[in-house]
Amino acid sequence: MIDVDLFKQANDSFGHAAGDAVIIEVARRIAAAIGPGNYCGRWGGDEFIVLLSEGATNRLQAGAYAVMAAVCDTPIALPDGKSISVTISVGACLVEPDEAIEHATDMADTALYMAKGEGRSRVVMFDPNTALPQFAPKTRA
Repeated sequence: MIDVDLFKQANDSFGHAAGDAVIIEVARRIAAAIGPGNYCGRWGGDEFIVLLSEGATNRLQAGAYAVMAAVCDTPIALPDGKSISVTISVGACLVEPDEAIEHATDMADTALYMAKGEGRSRVVMFDPNTALPQFAPKTRA
């Protein structure tokens, strides 16, 4: 899960056309960073979900940092000719092939919440051993 940090402030400060430009460019940069065979979609508002086809903790973490660099390293051009720097927070988790998508999104959302709580502009890998109980994902039925 990926969330554009402080998006509402940017949207309010620069206008909705600028906010739309940010969302479109962030989506484009995520898609370019993850490459073919992987999936990215807008989850809602300023959140995106990414599914990488091959997973191991080191690959997942490297992929998350590659997305962060792709989005954050270059300011985004706005329709009025100005530009804005954005940061993102990423919550990542490894998913087993038989896990329900709801379980995966709960784990990623928990990690994203932790990234936001730790100050934004960071990657947090979900770890069931360190997840706070009130933010632990729902168990599968």
